[in-house]
Amino acid sequence: MCSSSHNVFLRNKEKDGCIGVVEFANVVCDDYYRCIMESKSESFCQPKICDKFEVMPKNKDCFNDSFSCD
Repeated sequence: MCSSSHNVFLRNKEKDGCIGVVEFANVVCDDYYRCIMESKSESFCQPKICDKFEVMPKNKDCFNDSFSCD
């Protein structure tokens, strides 16, 4: 998640009609990117993605499967 391959997946979702999913994902990934920039480990930063995803309002149904959080 929040990788270049995940971004390709999201861009394809947006092309298929899920307008706004890329921007939504950028907001979800923001805390993760900041954590990585602070030189913290991937294992420490990774949970920030699902934490943010769970609290973000999902304005469209197609946003619900943009991240695989359990």
